Amino acid sequence: MSRFVFLLVVVALASAVVAERPAALEQQPPLDGLTMRSCCRVVDIVLVDPQGRRTGVDLRSGTSLTEIPRSSYLPNAGIDGDVTGQPDPDPGKEIEVMGPQPGSYGLQLAARADTRYRLELRAFDQRTSRDALRSLTDVPILKGEIHCYRLRYTRGPELALTREDRPARGECGP
Repeated sequence: MSRFVFLLVVVALASAVVAERPAALEQQPPLDGLTMRSCCRVVDIVLVDPQGRRTGVDLRSGTSLTEIPRSSYLPNAGIDGDVTGQPDPDPGKEIEVMGPQPGSYGLQLAARADTRYRLELRAFDQRTSRDALRSLTDVPILKGEIHCYRLRYTRGPELALTREDRPARGECGP
């Protein structure tokens, strides 16, 4: 008889926890996000948010930065094993920001050698399961040159990307 009572109590407690879980999940903020990927190990990338905080590489010192809240920077974001099972011979860089603030972002790409790069941007909204994608391919850049882009992000998501003309060693801001 005591085993029967114990099982009922455990089942009742488990049911109460399961019943509360959806309400707790609904209180979690939806995850919006921005992801930027560039190819080429000789191209550094940095994102500047509307408040001037940076994630990526400090173009002067070469150190990694993650000043933007809930952001990450992966300096070797190659895809291993996609076809050959070998590491990507020219891994790119990746910046991800979870819960980005709407506004105008600066995006800088700086070359350490003459090359061509590819840039992929993705904004996503888990509430609506919608993505906004932008990409540039085969963009030439010379050693020491900095390409500046203005990235306009709004929830929903909407994503606009425009290139800005700057001096070769100029800086881009938000």
